[in-house]
This record gives sequence, structure tokens and C-alpha cells, in this order.
Amino acid sequence: ARVRGEQYLLERGLFRSKRSGEIVDDGYLEFGLPQRWRYDILRALDHFRRVGDPPDPRVSEALDRVEQARDADGRWPLVERKVISHRHLDGDVGDDHALRWNALRAMRVLRWAGRL
Repeated sequence: ARVRGEQYLLERGLFRSKRSGEIVDDGYLEFGLPQRWRYDILRALDHFRRVGDPPDPRVSEALDRVEQARDADGRWPLVERKVISHRHLDGDVGDDHALRWNALRAMRVLRWAGRL
């Protein structure tokens, strides 16, 4: 089941429609916290990194998007995920701790891909 799910994502470059090639949801290109059930390409790339296989060529555009999302200060902007019932992080979701967590995720994915 895991391999079939991975193939499904890879056939779509992690964020595009297989039929039209269009971006399925712009939110897939935003790296937010807390993640919870939300999908984004950084989360998908981190999954593939943890699996331990070398990067598949079909993730190259997603990796480009992660690199392009880095701002002038070398950080990856944070998208705050609204949670209605309770907090999932200590402190403010937009604080420096959360920004560092996004940077950690992005840097380890880029290192895995040989881009850092």
C-alpha cells in the first residue's frame, strides 16, 4: 500500500494533476505548522527522505519549489495553520521556533537530494 501511494504521488510530481498537469492546490506549496492532516510538498519530500531511497527524478520540480521558497534571510516562510479547538505547539505558531522547524525540514530534504 505504501509503495502504491508513493507511486501515485510520484506520477504527479507530488503536487500536479496527472490529467492536466496543473497544480492541484496552491496550499501544497506552502509549508505550515502544525502539519496535522495537511499535505504539502515538503512533508511529502521528507517522507521520501525517511524511506531512505535516493531521490526519484520525478521529485525534482518539488525540490526546485522548496529551494525557491527560501527567502532572502535564508529561511522558509511559515504558513500558520489555524486550529480551532486547541494548540498543537507551545507558544505562537509563527514564532522563531516554528521557523527553525521549517528550515530543518527543508534543509534535511535538500541535503538528502544533494542540493545543499
